[in-house]
Amino acid sequence: MSAEEDTCLFLNRILSGDMRPPEGKELPQDGDSPLVREAKTLGAMSLDANRFMGELASGKLSCVAPRNNTILGNAKELQSVLRHLLWTVDRVAIGDFS
Repeated sequence: MSAEEDTCLFLNRILSGDMRPPEGKELPQDGDSPLVREAKTLGAMSLDANRFMGELASGKLSCVAPRNNTILGNAKELQSVLRHLLWTVDRVAIGDFS
């Protein structure tokens, strides 16, 4: 199977909701074409984003977002707002209304 076919199967797997970590052939390789490399990178970023969003959804506001993952821009902002809201609620709970 060619790198292009492997990459299409990898991306199709992600689009179908199968969020298993990528296998070795699904990660960028030295001999891959630029398009295949970028598609594999996008797939890996999608998996990282899914993991991070899952942690946020389960209430783990202290989870660390993967670095250099532009897919997560809005999710990181949401995490920041939720952390601030939680801090505000904690302050009010101890009677600090300033």
